[in-house]
Amino acid sequence: MRGYDSRETVHRANCIRVLIVAALMLSFCGCAHSPEDAFKKGDYFGAAKLWLQKAEHGDLDAACRCLAALNIIAEGGHGVKAKVPPLAERLGRVLEKRVAASLQETACQVAFKSSLEKAAHAGNAGGQFLLAGEYAREEGKSAEAERLFELAAENGHPEAQWRLGVKHMFDADQSTLVRWWKLSAAKGYYPALQNLGLMYRDGHGVPQDFQMAAKLFSDGAQQGFSDAQMEIGQMYAKGQGVPQDFVQAHFWFNVAGTKGTEQQRKRANEARDAIAHSMTADQVATAQRLARDWRPKESPY
Repeated sequence: MRGYDSRETVHRANCIRVLIVAALMLSFCGCAHSPEDAFKKGDYFGAAKLWLQKAEHGDLDAACRCLAALNIIAEGGHGVKAKVPPLAERLGRVLEKRVAASLQETACQVAFKSSLEKAAHAGNAGGQFLLAGEYAREEGKSAEAERLFELAAENGHPEAQWRLGVKHMFDADQSTLVRWWKLSAAKGYYPALQNLGLMYRDGHGVPQDFQMAAKLFSDGAQQGFSDAQMEIGQMYAKGQGVPQDFVQAHFWFNVAGTKGTEQQRKRANEARDAIAHSMTADQVATAQRLARDWRPKESPY
């Protein structure tokens, strides 16, 4: 029995050594041990997951910090947006149990804003934009809110860039507006795509450029926005900025007719039916198949 005990002791000692080595390896690898560490390193998704685990064990402060991290991801386009909804759904269940009104608790508000402030001070555009929104609702913080909106725009946040452009809508020289909206549109932000497209189509504030207008409308249409789908449909119908193509025009009018207000749907369906008179049966069938198979691309923001 003594020999058996000796072997068991050696086995246990080996197991302990393995655990110690594993712990040391973890301590030296780049892995974050806490959500705070992950957040500081800019791993907002990792931080959100860790805070969510704490939230699911009743930690309201962690729930609010998780909410802040998810908002930063959504605003900043950190390449993991597709993974956010499942976490948000789990967080929603946590908050339902704690009652949504809990979010109004002072401690929770402080935790939420504290997380945004850390991200903003670290130069994160999404954190800067969200914190600007928080400050904009507070008395006496409007100047700081504007400063943060500008910082967010300079750091590449498309909605902040759009917002700065809007401030120059009534300038005699539209170059500042166009500069900010171009930056915003380059990131796929729909209001910039649509409004810049209209400017290029009509030659308002910029030289008329149908090709540029068609590209901007097309980008918005691919995201599923019916106004942009109508515009690119019209350009295909007229051959403005793109080769005239009734199949593409019919296709986009058809897709646009499935959403929007009743008036928008009626306008799109009327345009589709009108152009169908200039098409063969095969062309109409092709356009209808394209519309059935079409799926919108996920908006970057």
